[in-house]
Amino acid sequence: MYKALYRKYRPKKFEDLVGQEHITNVLQNQIATDSFTHAYLFSGTRGTGKTSCAKIFARAINCLEDNNKPCNKCENCLESLDESSIDIIEIDAASNNGVDNIRDLKDRAFYQPTSLKYKVYIIDEVHMLSKGAFNALLKILEEPPRHLIFILATTELERIPMTILSRCQKFQFKRIDFQSMEKSLKDIAQKENVKIDDETIKLITNNADGAMRDAQSILKLLISSGHSEIDYTMATGILGIVNTGIVENIIDNIINNLPGDLLESIDDGLSSGKDVEQLGKDILNHFRSIMIAKVSKDSIDRFINTNKESYINQSEKISLDNILSAMERLINQLSEIKYSQQKRALLEIALLDILEMCNSSGRVKINARENKEAVVSENIQERKNIKENKTVEKSENTTKDKVNNIQEENVSENNETKKLSSSNSDLDLARIKEDWNDILTKIKNSEKKLLQALIIEASIVDYKNNVITLGFYKDYKFHKDKLMSPDNREFVEKVISMFYNMDVKINAEFIGEDDDSIDKDIESLTNLIGKNNIKIF
Repeated sequence: MYKALYRKYRPKKFEDLVGQEHITNVLQNQIATDSFTHAYLFSGTRGTGKTSCAKIFARAINCLEDNNKPCNKCENCLESLDESSIDIIEIDAASNNGVDNIRDLKDRAFYQPTSLKYKVYIIDEVHMLSKGAFNALLKILEEPPRHLIFILATTELERIPMTILSRCQKFQFKRIDFQSMEKSLKDIAQKENVKIDDETIKLITNNADGAMRDAQSILKLLISSGHSEIDYTMATGILGIVNTGIVENIIDNIINNLPGDLLESIDDGLSSGKDVEQLGKDILNHFRSIMIAKVSKDSIDRFINTNKESYINQSEKISLDNILSAMERLINQLSEIKYSQQKRALLEIALLDILEMCNSSGRVKINARENKEAVVSENIQERKNIKENKTVEKSENTTKDKVNNIQEENVSENNETKKLSSSNSDLDLARIKEDWNDILTKIKNSEKKLLQALIIEASIVDYKNNVITLGFYKDYKFHKDKLMSPDNREFVEKVISMFYNMDVKINAEFIGEDDDSIDKDIESLTNLIGKNNIKIF
């Protein structure tokens, strides 16, 4: 029967557990001195050996040999290894999370072991238990019988109630380090008679993110290809992973201000079969590696397993401020890409925005509250400066040239005021359409420049009661919804209100012909013909 690699090579001894010596040493010492407790809590990220360690510990305390580890040869160990023992019970709390499940466990737990020395309950994903189930479990943890051992495993320690935590001995499992994982993968590949180069092994460890089970699953996928030798290019094709060279080119094009080449590099990544969201995550991770190379060059080996020289080289061409801003921009955009129908466009917008940000000189950052007021106050401050300059020059009215300058400034101010100031009576639809390009320029030059890409797809449909109605075709539903989100809508309204020196609101609706509108037009036309006795030949 087929077995996944992570099951086939599941650790059977404490020595087989990779990277968790700080835990196995303590457990072995407790077994040797017969000082182990009745309840343990193993926590840590997925694939780090929590369940494997629990099974090894359960065998070790029941082993017939006088040792601090399972012999895996005695009757008790063999019974546990083939999973036929009824005294070592594994429970998945994700599917057995109700209070009735734990009450049933409690009723059966008090019975003596059938063949082993101790009855061991291994409860995986224990954080999934309901509140009532935790309360039921607490009762038996408070006063357990001598023959009963609980081993609880979780990936979310923070969700475990303190009442449970206080009654368990806690062990935190670490992510597997690169070197230990590489050694283990090479050993498995050798046993499977497959030759894999070092670059591919590093590719696997980077994508496993410290989880040995994930690394073994990736390795199994490569082995399943049927090739006896697997190189890096073949591995990226099988796994659907973008070659690091493509992501590196994307970053280079951002740094070197090459927007056209940037779009081509994005297309190369997507043409290779990469999902848009995953490509975005790969680019984010690449920026993270550049950040590490920028701030922690001396300890880069601890965080990065491959392409160190490339990351260091790119980190020297971009500021830390731009790296952090790029990462923040990508994180925000990825949350939108996940649920959008325009995934590619959103990624391209984000990367082009990052390119412009990284290559803008003198870019000033202001906090979110100041940003909202910046555009609104800009024109007021400009006019204030003009008036102050005019007053100063009036006081220095000593030469004919200065008088001429004052006159020119008065003309300029009058023109600016005429453009910016308006009353409810003289602002109309025609005026707004005439000024619309100037308003879009104001938005484009603001810190929320991307709003211009949304609003440019709209048409000005109407203006009544200080409300501008914008029309979007149904194909641009995303643009309409995004623009009318509270923050974006408020920002655009402030820009327009400042432009006209009056309070202006915006609204949006769908436009374009549909069957209903055509029917209504026909009905109106028919009524008009009937009322006026018009004959149609």
